[in-house]
Amino acid sequence: MKKLCSLFALGMLLFWAACSEENVSPVSGSTEDPNMVTADSSMYVHCSRIASGKSQNSEDSGCYWSGDMWNRTSGYRVHTGYDNGTNTSGIWTWSVNALNDSIVHTGWNFPLADTDDSTALADVIDKCNGSLCGTIEFKQLPDSLRYVPVPSREITSFTLKFSLAGKDSSGKFESADVHDMQGICIEYIAVGMEIELDLGDSLNTVMAGYFYNVKLPYYPKENADGGVNGKEVCYPWNSFVLPRDVGIKGIPISMDEALSHLQGFRFTISTNYNYGYPVSEYFDIISLGRYSGNAPTTNLHSVDKSCSPDSVRDYFCECTYPDERSEREGFEKTLRYINEKIGQIKNESSIISDKTEKCFGHIPTPYITETHKVVNWERPCDNPIPKTLVCADGSVSESREFTQMMEIFDAKANVVFEQQKLIVDSLFGECMKLRDTLFNGEIVPDSCRIDEILMDRSVHYLPYTKDASVAANAAFIDELDSLSKLDSLDEASKYCVLQFNSREPRLVSSLKKRPLAEPLITHPMVKSIRCESGNVYYTSEYKEFLQELGLKDDTDSLDVYNAAKKYYLDQRKNALDNCVDSYGKNGIIWNAVWTKVNTGFDNGSGTSGKWFYVTDSADGGKSHIEWNNGYVVKDWNDPNALDTLLRNDGQLKGSAYFAKTSIRTPFVNLGFWLAGEDGKGGHDAVDITDKEGICLDFDLSNTGYTSTGFTRVYLQLDMSDSLGATINFDLFSARLRSTNSTVLNCYVWEDFRQAGWGTKMELKEALKHVTGIKFHFEYTGQEESVVDFSIKRIAFKNPYML
Repeated sequence: MKKLCSLFALGMLLFWAACSEENVSPVSGSTEDPNMVTADSSMYVHCSRIASGKSQNSEDSGCYWSGDMWNRTSGYRVHTGYDNGTNTSGIWTWSVNALNDSIVHTGWNFPLADTDDSTALADVIDKCNGSLCGTIEFKQLPDSLRYVPVPSREITSFTLKFSLAGKDSSGKFESADVHDMQGICIEYIAVGMEIELDLGDSLNTVMAGYFYNVKLPYYPKENADGGVNGKEVCYPWNSFVLPRDVGIKGIPISMDEALSHLQGFRFTISTNYNYGYPVSEYFDIISLGRYSGNAPTTNLHSVDKSCSPDSVRDYFCECTYPDERSEREGFEKTLRYINEKIGQIKNESSIISDKTEKCFGHIPTPYITETHKVVNWERPCDNPIPKTLVCADGSVSESREFTQMMEIFDAKANVVFEQQKLIVDSLFGECMKLRDTLFNGEIVPDSCRIDEILMDRSVHYLPYTKDASVAANAAFIDELDSLSKLDSLDEASKYCVLQFNSREPRLVSSLKKRPLAEPLITHPMVKSIRCESGNVYYTSEYKEFLQELGLKDDTDSLDVYNAAKKYYLDQRKNALDNCVDSYGKNGIIWNAVWTKVNTGFDNGSGTSGKWFYVTDSADGGKSHIEWNNGYVVKDWNDPNALDTLLRNDGQLKGSAYFAKTSIRTPFVNLGFWLAGEDGKGGHDAVDITDKEGICLDFDLSNTGYTSTGFTRVYLQLDMSDSLGATINFDLFSARLRSTNSTVLNCYVWEDFRQAGWGTKMELKEALKHVTGIKFHFEYTGQEESVVDFSIKRIAFKNPYML
């Protein structure tokens, strides 16, 4: 206990450290919220199950049992201790009882031997690492999927059982007198399993198929450390009871007679109803052992003086109430106290600062962590003590021994609670000192708290602004229309006006996109504070925001509307101006708005950025591109050759077809010139060394290996015919893979390589002599093939792109 209390004291010290001067905000001077550290106490073992054959440690006295009958190393049979000399006791057998067209699957996916053989379930036990496990599935036949209630004893079930004595000379199982055994202990994992006392066919028939039984507590696999450790329980014979109906349908047999003729134990998983869907239950019988405790059944002491004890309903073990458990109870009581105190403070005070409320939220953390640890306190013991007694009149009463033990237990828990209460009260005191601060650093008065926070310093959060945004957008579109009719509009303005014209449906979404790699930055602010008087006041930072918009307050809807409309319109105009200013700079060079690519390298001819298209027709091939919706490019020299396609699709969308041909490598090239025509029938080269690479927003499908051949698509750096010839046109290329993308995929220049068949050239030299950039589609194969593609955006890579 001292260790854990010390850890919680350490948590308080860390709390104080979190609220120390070293953590004071440099702007507001307020304290930070405390961040309490959780104590990491170990899981306590209260009782032990000693290994079979080993002596009992004195420290475990009165709190142990041995899995001497069945454990992971005991083999394939249960060591009952009652074998009749035939060496046939302890053999595991299994059976199913399927009713109403139901099916029971064991989940054992391998053949099993004869059910009366000692190795019948050997494969199962091996697979379960020495225990007996499986998953039982109950379901109905497909033609009888229905909900059908059945009589209580006519249940669908799965049963495992073993015999205590074994078979006689005629092959029948004998019974054994087990009075000296006193009960049974089990370590298991299961949901809905019962242990039943099997008295043999004749006596079972006398009791109409009913059994003395005990239902094992719910303990699913997820509670068992991944299926390694099970739950351990022990049951004296008087824990086994008969169902109520046995006296109606059969003749009850006394427990004393049953113990004189016990043939074996049954472990049954059943379902009382047939469902139209499968029900699966996992089980694992890990260990079995004799119950060696001395469970008293006489000389009983009731705490209720009016009770005349007749029998014991249940027992308790003193060893299952150690100091660690009382300490846990003290922590749980502390947690309840914390929650009650928070509720009390909130009821008594109308104003609690946000920081104080957040601070309250940290106080329960270590107690929640500690009390939520899974600890199995209930363990078997050697000498159980009556806990609940059944009185002669049928009522129940606690035993005097349990009441006295709980008085001592509660006293220990209260000691822990009082210690923790001192710590908690001091933490509450520190939390109550915390005051709210505005985002500009101002401290909120003690009698006030933050009332409303706006998530961003934006007109969007003002009232009456929704219609203003729509009106501003309409006014902006009118201005764009007016600008687009001006003949004197320069190329940059013309490009940006068309890009921002929201009447083009394909461009509406682009107005909502943030530039690449631009972080979403918000500037929250406190709008108002509420004080104990009930009044609400604007903060200074909100007043400053209103003044920037030309407003005194936000109460006049018309004033707010006009201010917001002006703000939104100015915002759109600034975006248009930024587009014009950045035209031609490092970044987006083509956005599928119109045909021409804005390369930024025009040589004065005005022919830069024109698209070109080359196929293998000169070599006798038939490769070609078919554009979306049957669009036909009439003249590739027309600078607006693709405008209509782009207006309809918002992208260059088509399919590269490769016809069956004798050409070794059919191909199609689609690209654009960087500088433009040189006036001599060629194109000027440019140095693109200062660019980091090129980025694409594109889709590709049907590339790579197919059943007919191999299709590849490259992005290539084109050169003049004369320079290209010196390297045998082994151009620097980057392989493009099939993709369906909505983002830019970037390729740095180092991704571009020569294939190797031509003369080698250094990349840094090639980058100085690039005339164009092209998409190169090629195919190797004897049959027809097609590659579908769409190109949406092209950009030179800049430092802000990932």
